[in-house]
Amino acid sequence: MKVLVVDDVPDNRLILVEFLTRMGHTPVEAKDGEEAVAVFCAESPDFVIMDVLMPVLDGFEATRKIKALSQDHWIPVMFLTALNRSDHMIRGLEAGGDDFLSKPFDFSLLTAKVRVIERALGLQRQILEKNTSLREIGARIEEEMLMGKHVLDALVAGDRREEKCLESWIEPLELFGGDLMLSRRAPDGSLFLLLVDSQGHGLSAAMGLYPPTEIFHAMVDRGFDLETTLIEINRKVKELMPPGFFIAVTAVCLGPGRGGTLTVGNCGNPPAVFINGEGKVVHRFSSRALPLGVLGSGFQPDVETLHLPDLPDDPERCLYLFSDGLVGAMEEEEGDGTEQVIGHLCRTPVEDRLKTLRELALQRPAALRRDDMSLVSMCCGMELEGVATGGGREGSSAQAGGWTIAFDLSALELRRSDLLPRMMAVLSVFGIDHRNNDALFIVLGELLSNALDHGILGLDSSLKNTGNGFEHYDALRKERLEGMEATASLHVEAGLVEDRESQLLRLHLRDSGPGFDYRPYLVSPPLSDKSFELPGGRGLALVRSFCENVTIMDPGNEIVVTIKVR
Repeated sequence: MKVLVVDDVPDNRLILVEFLTRMGHTPVEAKDGEEAVAVFCAESPDFVIMDVLMPVLDGFEATRKIKALSQDHWIPVMFLTALNRSDHMIRGLEAGGDDFLSKPFDFSLLTAKVRVIERALGLQRQILEKNTSLREIGARIEEEMLMGKHVLDALVAGDRREEKCLESWIEPLELFGGDLMLSRRAPDGSLFLLLVDSQGHGLSAAMGLYPPTEIFHAMVDRGFDLETTLIEINRKVKELMPPGFFIAVTAVCLGPGRGGTLTVGNCGNPPAVFINGEGKVVHRFSSRALPLGVLGSGFQPDVETLHLPDLPDDPERCLYLFSDGLVGAMEEEEGDGTEQVIGHLCRTPVEDRLKTLRELALQRPAALRRDDMSLVSMCCGMELEGVATGGGREGSSAQAGGWTIAFDLSALELRRSDLLPRMMAVLSVFGIDHRNNDALFIVLGELLSNALDHGILGLDSSLKNTGNGFEHYDALRKERLEGMEATASLHVEAGLVEDRESQLLRLHLRDSGPGFDYRPYLVSPPLSDKSFELPGGRGLALVRSFCENVTIMDPGNEIVVTIKVR
């Protein structure tokens, strides 16, 4: 090792230099404290032997400066003194000295002390090397974590669309967060929302966000309802994630227009609360199912529906969703965190609710913030904008024009909840993508609903116009579906034809029902804005508004429409 020898007596320096050289070390010299500091900066020695009493700058002050210059690592300093006084020893230790050696030298003792210092410096070098290696590993891990976060963020983001009725904030506990908010428009214009709280926090929780994201986007794009979407997400989480892993989910579907519905399925999250503009809780959507991933095929979500036309008109009514991380941050010794969150939401003006809750949560001691926090607001008082188009393909792999397909749906197929998405999937094989023509999804959905609900099951839309009409209609529909005759069927034909520069899709549906008196509908007035506010009876008006031609044939169980698809 390199040793700096500092002494104003040349003979003392000569003796120490010769001694250290014989021990195999490399000595450098300085004749006073000032020169010692300069030589230290120039030579970077490993060890300093420092005389105490010297001219210009004494050993104590020189040691202070050397210690200040070597704060990043330990440079041992051994004081040489002819005075065996305790006050000198105390001053030396306070100045940063590590050991003392009295003059005249005891070379046996000096040899032992130098070897102890050498071993200590060897251990320091090992520690510094390991620290350097750990820093390099830490830097690589941080780089990989940032890359992983970027990839995961991109995977769960999808093709985001700004929705004026949505506001949210998410505060992750670590670099990776386990809370996620997803929103997506269905082909009919309904707005779907998903608040996911993955088990735990950090990277493991973030990895659990990808399965629900992938399934949510795909299922909403294909027109599946809320229950079917939750069932499929549960299946995917159970299939991909390790045993014992689960995610709490609150799923929401807000129908388009002011005459729509608000459907909520809460699976393991704190209650979603519907609050009006006056700060009163209209309804709580409490958890009615286990978190996703706990059960396998036996999982069945229990969704609740509010029919917004039945409620007083209120442009400031909002639905609020939040995770249990926010609940934990807001908990007090004598108060439930959930009630604290809801209380603050009710007492705060609508425009300040999210900002206020975030500020309150972040003011809490860090020990109380044990999980990721999130809060989402969905305004249900404004009319949703027009149907959003997805980022579909430019064109299609199927060649347009010149084809016709036909198939018959049995009673077993008609009972399926995914009838419309399956029909759209068939058309997509032939290059008809609803993401490039949203009206097609609406038209086909109405045609299937009319054929099944009114033609085969004999349901009357006017049932929806009475108090609790939606619930009665749904219950009666389920009852008649279960008792539907095995001979019930629906014949469907679809064909694409060219008309100059456009392409027209011809749809022909014939159900096995007895038909109805369709003539009044052939002379019905044009579709008005108020038609969309009606709870029911607007199906044919919608179809006529989107189609080039609509023809109904006797006895009323057969319809042919032509719709422009390009």
